Formats: sequence, structure tokens, C-alpha cells
Amino acid sequence: QLPSKNVRLEAIKSVGLTQLHNNTQDLISRTRQPLFEENPLDAHGYKRPSIAQIQEANRLESALIDAMDHYSSKHNTFSVGGQCIDLLGVEVSPDLKQARAFWCLPRSLDLHHIPHLKLEQIIKKMQQILDERGGKIQALVHARLRAYYPPKIVWVAAEHVSRDLERGVSLEGAKKKWR
Repeated sequence: QLPSKNVRLEAIKSVGLTQLHNNTQDLISRTRQPLFEENPLDAHGYKRPSIAQIQEANRLESALIDAMDHYSSKHNTFSVGGQCIDLLGVEVSPDLKQARAFWCLPRSLDLHHIPHLKLEQIIKKMQQILDERGGKIQALVHARLRAYYPPKIVWVAAEHVSRDLERGVSLEGAKKKWR
């Protein structure tokens, strides 16, 4: 003898499955939204960074700021007029092996009274110091992010920002993009 089907229970199951299916389809349609528009290029014609690049840049920027604060509290290697240079941002290459750290002169300095030629000399000298001794900051960053191999940091002077600060304007843009 076959067990009799409970018609009411079967009706509840079918309604439940239909609702589950509809809710699942709704969730799938809402979560498949792309991070960026369909256009893979930004307004300047460069390829947009991937999610991994954005996440790594944020991690690296946070570690760099902490490392600069820690190092500057003991040494004045990366200081101008007693103020540590400012980190504007970090960009990571598509292969996540290199990163550019954009810096400018301290915003707290009064750059209006520094001659333009002297300002350019200060920027070039600080870039030279960063190229020669920036490995100390890299070591602090690697110590903090030792769970994996972080990107190699290349220091890039955001000279346009320092020049604009000299004129009393702050522009944070026009960074050279990875190709």
C-alpha cells in the first residue's frame, strides 16, 4: 500500500519553492552589478584598476602612512622644515608587484615665500633621498604586511601639487597611470 500524499503539504512546498526561486533570482540580479560601468576605461583613457588593485592600494597606503609616522617620530630623514612629507595616494600595478607612492611637500609649510627655483631643488633633493633611503620605509611596510609579499614601492613626486600649494591651490589628480 502506497502512503497517501498530503495535498496541503505538497501545495505549501511548491509555493515555498517558487518563492525561494524568485528570491534567489532577485538576489542574483541585484548582486551581479559591475563595480564600474561597462566601459573599462576611465575619463583619461586609461584602464580602470581591478578590485584587487584598489584593495592592495588601500592596504599599502595605510601601512605607508603608519610607517612614515613611526619613522618620522625618530628620524628627520623625510622632513622638510621639521614637517614630514605628505603621502597623497598609492597606485598598484596590474600584476600587484609594484606600487607608486605619490608624495608632496608638507602642506603645512608656507610655500608662498619660497622661490620657485628653491622649491624645485627641495623637491628634487627629497626625491633623491626617497630613492636612496626609501627602503627603510619599505622594510617597515613589509614587516607590517608580512603575511604576504607586498609590492615594491616606487616614490613619485607629485610636483604639480607642490607647485599648486605654492600658489595656494590644492589639486590632487593628474597621476600618471599604469599602462
